Amino acid sequence: MRKKEIKGSYAMDFMKISISILLIMVLSLTACGLKEGPIDKEEEDMALNYEIEKKELSLEKNIKLYYPELKSTSTEMKFDKVNEDFKNAIEPYSNKEVYSHVNIDYEVTKKNNKVISVLYDGKGKMINIGEIKIKTSVTFDLEANEEITSYNVFKKDEESQKKVKDIINEKAKAQNIDNVEAEGMNLYLRDNYIILFYMPLSDTAKEFVEIKIEINEIKDYIDPKFKEKI
Repeated sequence: MRKKEIKGSYAMDFMKISISILLIMVLSLTACGLKEGPIDKEEEDMALNYEIEKKELSLEKNIKLYYPELKSTSTEMKFDKVNEDFKNAIEPYSNKEVYSHVNIDYEVTKKNNKVISVLYDGKGKMINIGEIKIKTSVTFDLEANEEITSYNVFKKDEESQKKVKDIINEKAKAQNIDNVEAEGMNLYLRDNYIILFYMPLSDTAKEFVEIKIEINEIKDYIDPKFKEKI
C-alpha cells in the first residue's frame, strides 16, 4: 500500500509539472502573438528618432496659435526646415492688423521616421469680414527634407495627371461635390489615406471641403520619391 501511495504521489507531481510547463508555453506564445500585432502609441513613439514639443505663438492676448516642434533624439537628425515650415504655416494669423480672436491648435495625423503630417484647425475673426474657419496643414518628407504638397505629390506626366483628376472627381461626385477647385488644395495624411481639402472660392462658402482617397487607389500616380514614404 505504501508503495502505491508513493507512486501515486510521483504521478501527481509529474502531472503538476507538466501542466505548469504547458501554461508557460501558452503564455509565451500569447505574448509573442501580441508583439506581432499593431504597435501601440507608446511603442510607436519609442521607435521615433525625434520627440514632439508643443509650442505657442501668441503675440497678442486674443491670439493663441499652437504648432509642433521636433526635437532630435539622434545627433544625426536635424529638423530646422520642418520646424520652420510648422511655424510659418500659422504665422500669418498672428498679424493683428488683419486678424483677431484667433485660436489655432494642431493634430499630428501621421508620423514615422520618414514622414510627418500635421493638420491645423481653428477659428478667428478677420477685420471687416467677421468670423472665419481656419484649416491648413504641413506634410513633410523627413528624409528628403522637403514639404509634400498637392502640387508635387503626384507624377507630372499627362496620363498620371488625368488619372489623378479622374479619381478626385469620382470621390467628389460620391460626396455630391459638383465642381472641384483643384487650385489651392492642401493635403494631409491619416492612416492609409491622402486627404485633400480646400475652401471653395464662393463668398458664401463657410466650410472646408475634404476629399478622402485611399493611398493604394492612387499609389501608381504618386511621385516615386514619395511613393514608399506615405
